[in-house]
Amino acid sequence: PDGSGLRRDGQSARWSPDGRRLALSDRGGDVVVVNADGKDRVRLTATRALEQPEAWSPDGKRVLFTRWPRGSSNSDVYVMDTDGGHVRRLTRSGSEDIAAAWSPDRSQILFTSTRTGLSQLFLMRPDGSHQHRLLRSGINTLEPSWR
Repeated sequence: PDGSGLRRDGQSARWSPDGRRLALSDRGGDVVVVNADGKDRVRLTATRALEQPEAWSPDGKRVLFTRWPRGSSNSDVYVMDTDGGHVRRLTRSGSEDIAAAWSPDRSQILFTSTRTGLSQLFLMRPDGSHQHRLLRSGINTLEPSWR
């Protein structure tokens, strides 16, 4: 908190809803969870793909993340429990699906996809069903947020 002890530990850090933990992408491209003080580090994924956490569920029980297979420009949105269990792939568009965010009531997930040729906002249910474009515009949209 006072700025001392600075060190690089990963990237794309996302705070848990209670502010006690961070989900981040480590140097190897895996998703890890660590306490705010840097202790109790737990690796949630261990694949050859590059993975990046996107958002914690509002209840703090699940984490959305994006996975890019090495050598591919396509990516998909996944969800898993905060212990790394129950990993589920939510998108399969054959394009770049990224930057997912939970709705405050956990009933929907907002994400960005290039499946139309532009980066545009899409909605889906938490199980990956009912994916549809939210806005029809001729501009790119990035980094969705419910706030």
